[in-house]
Amino acid sequence: MTIASTQRFLVGTVISQTFTAFFTRIIPFGGMAIIGFVPSLIFLAGYFYFIVKFPVFGGFPTPGEIHEPIDPKELADLPWIWISVSLVAFYVASIATTAVWLAATSYGTFQYLRGQPVRLWQSLQRGVAVFLPCMGAILVIAVGALIAGGVAFLPVFAFVDDFESPEAIFGVIGWVFLAMTALFIVFAILGVRLWVTVPAIAVERPGVFAALRRSWNLTQGHAWRVFGVILVMWAGTAGVSMVAGIVVLLFVGFGGVTGLFVGQAVNIFLSLIANALFAIAAAVAYVELRRTKEGFGIEDIAAVFD
Repeated sequence: MTIASTQRFLVGTVISQTFTAFFTRIIPFGGMAIIGFVPSLIFLAGYFYFIVKFPVFGGFPTPGEIHEPIDPKELADLPWIWISVSLVAFYVASIATTAVWLAATSYGTFQYLRGQPVRLWQSLQRGVAVFLPCMGAILVIAVGALIAGGVAFLPVFAFVDDFESPEAIFGVIGWVFLAMTALFIVFAILGVRLWVTVPAIAVERPGVFAALRRSWNLTQGHAWRVFGVILVMWAGTAGVSMVAGIVVLLFVGFGGVTGLFVGQAVNIFLSLIANALFAIAAAVAYVELRRTKEGFGIEDIAAVFD
């Protein structure tokens, strides 16, 4: 049964519900977000093994310290095949785990909004159930972003043959500025309009492209408010990230490899919190958009899980 819409889509409502949901259910939501960081943790462990095995890449010079250049033979002897395979595996695993934890977080958020317990294992099961369409949607967006970036910066290669001339240098700088500006605008628009794709998949289970269209239609007419939610949350997390970045640099500067490990641990922890908040906010925004545009309450939306 649908209910009449009782409110507009409000930025403050989405943000307040997001933070309340996370900090009152921090253990299950934090556990879901950790799933998304499993590939990063494995990659970080491999990275530290790499710099221990090849110390020349693990050195952190102090100011004024002179280091000999890296020997080309040492560079050629690196296991580049395994490095390439590891990077591809990391990329695929990151998309897969991201798909699972985003869908799981959406389900957990719906449960929280309807006053039900948020259980980690139950949420992960729901995430796995819609794993393939979520992964497909994320992959489509990621590939689209890579293609857009490649097309935007392709004209830079036109200046490569004559890069020593001042005209070519200014041309590259100008084109890079224009390309970055255009990409920022395009990505901002697409990020806003496709923001509730995963929550739509978690509830409605459409196909990949149908889910992208569903998100596009739901955010139509409310794009500026959705952008406001993203902007406010980004400003908050960016401020914390800046402080974390300074802490990481201090750890690296004074602690070498150990400092790098501690700094990266701090960075991952803060990124985990930020990602969890953004995932919850997307699910809350999905509920509020459906309430505003279609008159569906949380019980109507979550009825598919019963």
